[in-house]
Amino acid sequence: MGNLDAKLDTIDDFVLSTMEGWKTPGAALAVVQGDDVLLMKGYGQRSVAQNLPVTTQTVFPLASVTKAFTAMGIGLLVDEGKLDWDKPVRDYLPTFKLHDPFASQHITPRDLLCHRSGLPRHDLVWYGSNLTRKEMVEKLAHLEPSAPFREHWQYQNLMYMTAGYLTGVVAGMTWEEFIYQRIFAPLGMKASSISIRDMMQQPDVATGYLVKKDDVREMPLRDFPETAPAGAINSNLSDMVNWLRVHLNGGKFGDMQFVAPGTLEQMHTPQMVMPVNTLSKQITGNTIFTYGLGWMIEPYRGYTMVHHGGNIDGISTMVAFIPQAKIGVIVLTNVTARPVRDVLPYEIFDRLLDLPGNDWNARYHSLFDALEQSEDQGKVQSETDRVKDTQPSHPLEAYVGVYENPGYPDVPITLRDGQLYVHFLGTECPIHHYHYDVFKVRYEPLDIDMNAVFATNPRGDITSVSVPLEPQVKDIVFTRKAETVDVATMTALEGVYALPIEGFTITIIRRETTLIAQITGQGEVELIPYKGLEFNLKDAAGLSIVFTRGKDGQVNEGILKQPGAVFPLKKQ
Repeated sequence: MGNLDAKLDTIDDFVLSTMEGWKTPGAALAVVQGDDVLLMKGYGQRSVAQNLPVTTQTVFPLASVTKAFTAMGIGLLVDEGKLDWDKPVRDYLPTFKLHDPFASQHITPRDLLCHRSGLPRHDLVWYGSNLTRKEMVEKLAHLEPSAPFREHWQYQNLMYMTAGYLTGVVAGMTWEEFIYQRIFAPLGMKASSISIRDMMQQPDVATGYLVKKDDVREMPLRDFPETAPAGAINSNLSDMVNWLRVHLNGGKFGDMQFVAPGTLEQMHTPQMVMPVNTLSKQITGNTIFTYGLGWMIEPYRGYTMVHHGGNIDGISTMVAFIPQAKIGVIVLTNVTARPVRDVLPYEIFDRLLDLPGNDWNARYHSLFDALEQSEDQGKVQSETDRVKDTQPSHPLEAYVGVYENPGYPDVPITLRDGQLYVHFLGTECPIHHYHYDVFKVRYEPLDIDMNAVFATNPRGDITSVSVPLEPQVKDIVFTRKAETVDVATMTALEGVYALPIEGFTITIIRRETTLIAQITGQGEVELIPYKGLEFNLKDAAGLSIVFTRGKDGQVNEGILKQPGAVFPLKKQ
């Protein structure tokens, strides 16, 4: 490969022109061969407003580059004999459960790490959620799969969260403590952290940015503490070159065998064939894509390339290496979803491996221009599909309430100054009427609009809302939560009520926070709060009791409603 340093003599100009073409404020770049650092440098600005430069010490969120650390954590426990790649997760977490009973029994740590659980992304379970890691693991049982277990590769952040949770349980500490003690400390990664809060204690930190058309604006960095094993590590070039050395040198760091060579090989070995990535195919011409354990593996112009990127609010990152040549590249950028992190490794590999040049920038620009046109056309089509001059079926007040789904966080909908809002994943989002009972939800953090379709019961009440949160399965249905009734009201409803049928009574009793109706000859049934002082009889379709207060405020009567008949009730 000749003099590698000389082949990077003009790389600065290429980096700066690439960043300018993609309106990328700042980037950090390192090139490593074996144990030698060929290049480590910052470019552009970590903060535009403050005119602060990117340096080799600038800390960036790594996003999904974190996944390789989580896989390494599992690997270290395998080396110790505390975990086995291929034993069921239930051997270590007996209560672990997925929607698919077979998958629940058989899924292994290897399955968690190579994205073959059968679940699609379901990312809006965790994005901005206030659920704990344990709660999200428990909610997995309610998430609909879109493929049979182990048949298809489907990227799945929640499985990596589960792998981190498993690591903590087996190691007897939190996943965060494990990563600090078992990876950061021995590799000398002193500036690395696992939360935005901790990252902001560093003196040299990147600000995130979003590019829309010609507009570059700051994008707040967000913490995702409970799904940290899928994407919450923060680091800089000085630390990351040590991490890369382990992968380039058979698991060794200096004179220390950090991880067993065979264990590391498992991570770098294809475990699942990935679907052909249409975008990557257009760029590289490649038609073979595979996933190892925390790494993607694919051919690169006669070589093998192992890599993993990360995208999160305001940040795009990449770590990529060619095992045969022991050459690796780290790219950290402070902009969302721009391909500088992809262009630079390709260009550097081509230079160092004496491969014919490809105009990677031109290829990516052509593709991104087409994608932007497609997005614009989609917005025009959405307006074309809209049925004009329609109204919601109910006053806006009728849509207010808390809606729930067992696999997702609750969704409260409120009304303020004539505008509906949904409190969704940590953000208050406006809801605008589209047509009929279809509304548009604008979710700014991801720059997307979603349809929310409301449904009614036979009485005409709004009872649920369906939202396409996961495109690989049916729309996610959130059911309106029943109204809550305070203990004082429930106590006031207690008593024996006579029906106009001789010998028939309904006795209402309170058991803690639940009301029970004891019906002559029919046993007990729970009363479910419906609206005001109306209660539905559980598992008895169409039957309800409506209590009424007298002028003195006391409850002394009501009616029993059933299909086709109404019976008055008098408290005895």
